[in-house]
Amino acid sequence: TFDNIAVDTPRATCAVYGDPHFLTYDMNAYTYMGMCDNVLAMDCQSARWFVYGRMRPCGKTGGSCLESVTVFVDNEILELQRGWLVNRNGKKLVTKNRKGKEIVVKGKKPRLHLL
Repeated sequence: TFDNIAVDTPRATCAVYGDPHFLTYDMNAYTYMGMCDNVLAMDCQSARWFVYGRMRPCGKTGGSCLESVTVFVDNEILELQRGWLVNRNGKKLVTKNRKGKEIVVKGKKPRLHLL
């Protein structure tokens, strides 16, 4: 949970998967092979947080894959990379590959929970 950030209910889900396919909050599906950074989600009212995904080449067919996801909340930056690599504000955090488990990133506010 984030301090002082309201979450509207009901919650919606979006997804990026495969080479790459995007499923939006309103359940529209897109396939986009571009190699760029995409805004995946953001706070459109107060711009306190946003999430972007970095798409890079992968495979032998010219496709692209999600290389990393970066979350910006107030003055915090959390980057999630392939292989369970996590960087917080430019510093690498050591995590164990704990599939199906929660990873809590402690320190400054807000406390971040990765599932």
